[in-house]
Amino acid sequence: MNIYNYLFYKIYIFTKRLGNYEVAYSAMLGMSFLLILNVFQLMKLVGIHENTYDQLKPFVLVIAALIIVLNYFLFNHNGRYLKIVNSFKAESNLSRFTGNTIVSLYVALTFGLIFL
Repeated sequence: MNIYNYLFYKIYIFTKRLGNYEVAYSAMLGMSFLLILNVFQLMKLVGIHENTYDQLKPFVLVIAALIIVLNYFLFNHNGRYLKIVNSFKAESNLSRFTGNTIVSLYVALTFGLIFL
């Protein structure tokens, strides 16, 4: 869970730098979007192709909604995002650099694998 919280923290910081007013919700939706993309990539990996998406559309919509609702309760409900942000605020420069590199690779791979 700590890795998932750290990913949320990095997306939260990135969103905050963009000047977004609803930072916590934007970060939560960003996390949800990445996870939904990963689900699509897994579906593609196991052999579910685009032509079967129409048949699976209700299933995919339920999975996407479930991911968004779960992320809401993990990050936004009762201001839990504040605890997460405060827990990672004091990271060292080396830890910040390493974290930024890993998160950037994850995001790049998530978007890059769409085209395979």
